[in-house]
Amino acid sequence: MKLQKLSSFHISSLINLVISLVVASLSFYSFTLIAKKFGGSAGSDAYFFLLSIATLFTGMVGALFTTILLPIFLELKNSADQKAASWFFSSIFSWSLIIIFPIGLLTYFYYDAFYAQFSKFNPNQILDNRSVLIYFAPIFIVGVISELFRAVVLALGEFFIAALSALFQPLFIVIALFEYSDQLHEEAIAISLLTSKIITLILFFLVASFKNKLKISINFKKNSSAIKFVKIAFPYWSGNLITNLAIFFVDYLSSGLGPGVLTSISYAQRIFALPTTLLVNPILEIARTKFSESQVKQDKQAFLIYYNKLIEYVIYLTIPIGCFYFLFAEEIVAALFQRGAFNSDSVAISAACLKIFAISIPFVSLFMVNGRACESFQKLKWPSIFGTLGNLLMMFITYIFINKFGYLGIPYARLAIDLIYFFPFGFIALTLFFGSLELIFFIKKIAVGIIASSIAMAIYFISGIGSLFKDSPISLMGFIFYGLIFFIIYIAIIFAIHYLKFFDKYNKSVD
Repeated sequence: MKLQKLSSFHISSLINLVISLVVASLSFYSFTLIAKKFGGSAGSDAYFFLLSIATLFTGMVGALFTTILLPIFLELKNSADQKAASWFFSSIFSWSLIIIFPIGLLTYFYYDAFYAQFSKFNPNQILDNRSVLIYFAPIFIVGVISELFRAVVLALGEFFIAALSALFQPLFIVIALFEYSDQLHEEAIAISLLTSKIITLILFFLVASFKNKLKISINFKKNSSAIKFVKIAFPYWSGNLITNLAIFFVDYLSSGLGPGVLTSISYAQRIFALPTTLLVNPILEIARTKFSESQVKQDKQAFLIYYNKLIEYVIYLTIPIGCFYFLFAEEIVAALFQRGAFNSDSVAISAACLKIFAISIPFVSLFMVNGRACESFQKLKWPSIFGTLGNLLMMFITYIFINKFGYLGIPYARLAIDLIYFFPFGFIALTLFFGSLELIFFIKKIAVGIIASSIAMAIYFISGIGSLFKDSPISLMGFIFYGLIFFIIYIAIIFAIHYLKFFDKYNKSVD
């Protein structure tokens, strides 16, 4: 089967990758500043907990928009009914305001009770960190509305704007740390987080309403598309609620492990998430829309093009990254964060967690690809049920593992559930929706990734480069330099394998 190239997809993906590289660099720079200024402290714990709980509540609602609203809006837009698309969006916008404002106000006025229920901070910690934790209410309200507009901006094809908006959060954090951290301390980070979300919302509103002429109004009248949204949303939201709770549950338990532990684990999770944030999510952001368009047009060939290329890309990318993280966890954490108030004890906690997280990177990334592909079929009942069961199982395993292994129980539980549950489930679900998948192709690509990574790492250590990295003084530039050497070796081996046509009998059908 000969597949044509889709240049617009590749160009959009490349632009998103470049923007994501800038965002990731700026984000990590902001994290290094936070580590330098505050180290692993009660105040930094409060900020990361605020970020986690805001992500939980915003994510519970925001995921509905990109997963369900986007395809429905696209369907109306592609049928040349701009008025119906605007009417539908206005209806969801109006009801969202009615729902989220009371929640935000309750969390603001009953601040102490809210954090007493949703954290393991003691009353003194809640009181001492009020200047940081109180920002949840406005961040939640603005964040949800921003996610709504983000979905419609993506549906309107404004991929560049959606990607560019990710710059605001790390940019404002860096500015706040330089200008206001001495006066406002950790509160400066919370203010910058809120400011970035307000600016993002304003940008999305201007792009949607002025550039794309989307007419936005307050609308509570009956709308068939809005009813369809609610019907599809309910089972998905139930599953998504548990997914977000499972993520938050980790920070909830971490908040009771002692000062600085939550911060150290958060840094390990940031490094763990870097490959998906920087190199996988930008592609999936566009592929989500492309998958939905393929479903609307009933174009299975285009769907298969995106899917096979994404799988190949993710396999070749994440296996060597996981290998590098595992072998050089302590050097990576030290290079990124060990400065100022972030001491060697905090580095040891982060590195021990990162070493275990590293093994999960390929499994998580492949599950993300399968998840985006499955979402486009809008058959969300069974994936939601199985996803819910998986996340409940993860919370149970995390609780058990923390009691047994302490803070290391968090990455151990994540690895266990990714390997035995989510990884196989993604392929099973897509097979049920799409039909037979080319599993031999995937197995061969995984074999190539493992062999190339093993050879690259062997060359890396036999040549003495790996030992130089471990023995060299801690520096960010050193980490980048030695990391680039490894990946240059790896890429050369990948090209050599393809040039020599190993495993290539099947590849000709998809390249």
